[in-house]
Amino acid sequence: EAGTNTNAFTYRYYYPMGNGTPIAQVGGMVKYRLSKWAFSTRIDYEHGLQEGKSYEWIHQLNNNEEFEYRQNPFRYRLPDSFTYFAEAEYQPLPWFDIFLNVSGFSASRGWTSSGEDLKVGIPPQSVIFLNPGFEIIITPRLWFRERMTFTLSGESHEAPFGFQTTLLYNFFPF
Repeated sequence: EAGTNTNAFTYRYYYPMGNGTPIAQVGGMVKYRLSKWAFSTRIDYEHGLQEGKSYEWIHQLNNNEEFEYRQNPFRYRLPDSFTYFAEAEYQPLPWFDIFLNVSGFSASRGWTSSGEDLKVGIPPQSVIFLNPGFEIIITPRLWFRERMTFTLSGESHEAPFGFQTTLLYNFFPF
């Protein structure tokens, strides 16, 4: 009929991939310190060891104005991923430190199953971030740290802009 609006809504919620899926991880970090400067770099590699299983919940509004719910199972393989960062820190005062780090993430070779139980490849993902910030050393055990995140480039990945405020307390006596 003329003037009648019909709306169809489908909401999809995916459980986060990886919950309960074992992975193998290997990585390392190197840090070099001078009197006022410090340089560090880190790289990590992760590989899923087995398939994961989860559910996709779908609901829609039917002709009786009631919601219908459906639970669709699917399988997936977490993508192999590399995470990396390089950081330079400068400490002009004994209680104050500024830093700049470049970090990134790259993942490929993952898949998820389709409704016909066919394996569908997850597109390769990558992202590079620039993170400037500062740290105030309140006491030898208590630090305040502020960091901003800018996305420089990426593919098939979120591109956040953010602030991270951290208050750290060191429980270790050394």
